[in-house]
Amino acid sequence: MMTPANQATPVVLSLNAVDPSGISGLHNDIETCASLGAHCLGVATAILARDTTEIKEVASTDPGLVIEQTRALLEDVPVNIVKSSMLTSVENIEVLHSILEDYPNLPLVLEPTLVHSRADNHADLAAMAEASSNLLLPRAHLAIMAHSSVFDYSKAADNLDASAAEILETGCEHLLLMGLEKGASTTYCKLYSQRGAMRSYSNEGHLGAPLSNAAAVLSACISAYLAHGVQLQECVTLAHKFTILSLSQARRIGMGQPVPDRMHWARENNSAKH
Repeated sequence: MMTPANQATPVVLSLNAVDPSGISGLHNDIETCASLGAHCLGVATAILARDTTEIKEVASTDPGLVIEQTRALLEDVPVNIVKSSMLTSVENIEVLHSILEDYPNLPLVLEPTLVHSRADNHADLAAMAEASSNLLLPRAHLAIMAHSSVFDYSKAADNLDASAAEILETGCEHLLLMGLEKGASTTYCKLYSQRGAMRSYSNEGHLGAPLSNAAAVLSACISAYLAHGVQLQECVTLAHKFTILSLSQARRIGMGQPVPDRMHWARENNSAKH
């Protein structure tokens, strides 16, 4: 997707961790946005020590630096969408909330991934989930969650639809849940609005990379399409297809998880030419 030189470039501002493996984090956001003709501004909320197998350590960025870098970019560049993923501390969640208070018309795509520098401390992860529920979900145009994490944000619910309703009660405008069904052979997404379920998306077949990597690609992809001005339901349709292709054509570059191929269309075009 090319942007003509005489048109403004769609811009996504991502607050995310630096993942050196390229599986998730800012590497994912930058590559996905570039693949879809958008520019990604990146604010590093943490640096991960990880390989393609696992996260070994998380070093959260000082909240003062996060707020300084984010405000510097917002004062300089016309941003279309803010995307937030691994904020890694309650303090960074509070920082993003305070910034969004000054930009009430700026849409937020929230993928509230719970990663903390003290990952073995469940109290820290619970505090982050509570802070996200209180401060960021009420501000989100769209939140994206895996089935496995949705109950971190909906304590009273006992099924996915009830969980979605509880999360949307925070003020979150739309919610996209994703997971596996039918013996882990079907990738399944369901989009909700304040009025209830809007649309379901599914794909049968083996994925070349774990579904745990899908939310990162999906959220970046939706953010890029929203920055282009595409309506939300169409964004989700296009992003679901892009994500499935990225995971099904994932490349094994190390000894752990394959890395989603977010430039799959370029390689397909090159193959066709030869």
